Amino acid sequence: MPALNYVYTTPSETYTIDQFIACQSDTDINYKNLSFVDKIQYKELSRDIHYSTYNVVSDYIDELRDEYCVNVVLSDKELNQYMYRPKLLCQKIYGSGEIAYIILAINDMYSVKQFTKPNILMPRKDVMKLICKYIYNSNYTAITKYNKNLYIA
Repeated sequence: MPALNYVYTTPSETYTIDQFIACQSDTDINYKNLSFVDKIQYKELSRDIHYSTYNVVSDYIDELRDEYCVNVVLSDKELNQYMYRPKLLCQKIYGSGEIAYIILAINDMYSVKQFTKPNILMPRKDVMKLICKYIYNSNYTAITKYNKNLYIA
């Protein structure tokens, strides 16, 4: 029986990526919505450059790791498929590759070049959605106020 046809209710008892995905719900996460964003305006080039100054998820990485993650073991085939491609794995599991930075940080990785281990910590999809909503709602006022006051050079 394929893993996606069976309803898994306990992610900590799953053994494959397909089983892990089967016990998840949908989510939508946006890196920019959780970031303090700055803008530099270059009048000579007639364009603006927007960049993230700080992402508030960084304040919650230890809590995510300690309280909300389960150990996921990638098979050899899955490891070959997702090695150096955390965005692809996040796209498959969470529906968004933009949150790969969270998975990297939870696993003490700072580059896709480090995404080579068969054992990784990952929050369940439904937990990731709730955590990101909580983080966003908790920081909404500060992020909005900061992002409205963009730096112009």
